[in-house]
Amino acid sequence: DSYAGNLGLAEVLARAGRFQEAEARYAHAVALEPRATDGHLLQGRFYQERGEMAPAAAAFEKALALDPGKVPAMVGLAACSAELGAPERALELYTRAVRQDPRDLAARMGLGTTYLGYARPADALPQFQAAIDLAPSHARA
Repeated sequence: DSYAGNLGLAEVLARAGRFQEAEARYAHAVALEPRATDGHLLQGRFYQERGEMAPAAAAFEKALALDPGKVPAMVGLAACSAELGAPERALELYTRAVRQDPRDLAARMGLGTTYLGYARPADALPQFQAAIDLAPSHARA
């Protein structure tokens, strides 16, 4: 019944493609330590990587409720929001994330992409330029 042990095992199981077992370990870990932000964050990433946006969003929401300044949770929830048809929420979350950590590459790319979705290339360009400044070999930027 170790929180860290369950999270670590969940990560290993997920990488091995044993998704059902990994999901159970993530759930057990967050049940053991429901106020531990990283457990919810890792659980959210697990669901997000599998394309399960609704449970991913719920996990990221929990992480943000515990730590409103957690940039990876903002970025994860923003990406889920965009996929779930809430681009205005994605824009708000990516903007918050960039303000919180201007050096976060995923936040910059997400914000730029979201601006493009709103047909705002003049707003997207500085985000992509910042991404290139952060990671010059980033081909997508």
